[in-house]
Amino acid sequence: SLILSQNASDHVPSPPDQHATIAASLPRQRAAPVPQPDKQKYNAKPAKHW
Repeated sequence: SLILSQNASDHVPSPPDQHATIAASLPRQRAAPVPQPDKQKYNAKPAKHW
């Protein structure tokens, strides 16, 4: 079902007071991506890792 395949917050803009926090965290996240074996594990059973 399309409804269950997306988060409700997928298309919600972030609040202006969080823009600086988001801008600071994105480069850190890009610099330390999830290793490929872990990506497969997390994507295979995402509910297990919430």
